[in-house]
Amino acid sequence: NFPEQLPHGDIQEIFPDVFFVKGQSKYEANGNKVQITRSMTIVRENEFLTIVNTIRLSEDGLRSLDHLGKGTKRDRPEKFQATLVAGNEGPIGDATVVAFDSIQVPEAVLYLRRSGGILISCDSLQNMTGPDEFFDAPSAEIMRNGGFFRTGNIGPAWRARVQPDIGDFEKILELDFKHLLPSHGEPLLNNAHTIVRQTVDAVFSG
Repeated sequence: NFPEQLPHGDIQEIFPDVFFVKGQSKYEANGNKVQITRSMTIVRENEFLTIVNTIRLSEDGLRSLDHLGKGTKRDRPEKFQATLVAGNEGPIGDATVVAFDSIQVPEAVLYLRRSGGILISCDSLQNMTGPDEFFDAPSAEIMRNGGFFRTGNIGPAWRARVQPDIGDFEKILELDFKHLLPSHGEPLLNNAHTIVRQTVDAVFSG
């Protein structure tokens, strides 16, 4: 069963061979139906594509993806060839997997050693600074009241659910990175390390 195909924007090349597309996610939280931004990152290595934080693309979107390079065959069931392991190389030659050790629910960031250092995150690090075209008004209000609209944010709902330790973020901050490509929000470019450092200090000092 495929997920519902929801609205999304165009695939944008953020850095050479690194692409980003914003779309929409719908889910239910505490009895409320919420629709927010969900973003996908695509990394090209030679002619092959790695997709992180997948969203379902429209037919036009799939055609644009096909023009970028080659992915896996579209068949079912999926066959897992490898598992991401903390500290090991990721699916891309210059990538390293950095896992959160203090939590029970798996979460990691992917660190790319290119373009000044790029973090690709899921729920842990976000960058929603306000509602965009993929929000509706009630969802925007819920997210605003929940503290989600903050540059370089630690996901409030994720943090409340899994209770990560500051040590996991200190480990990430040891990396040399300038950019953050999150699964929720916009790319945070050029000063991501500084912003994430400020956020970690603010969140864990209180």
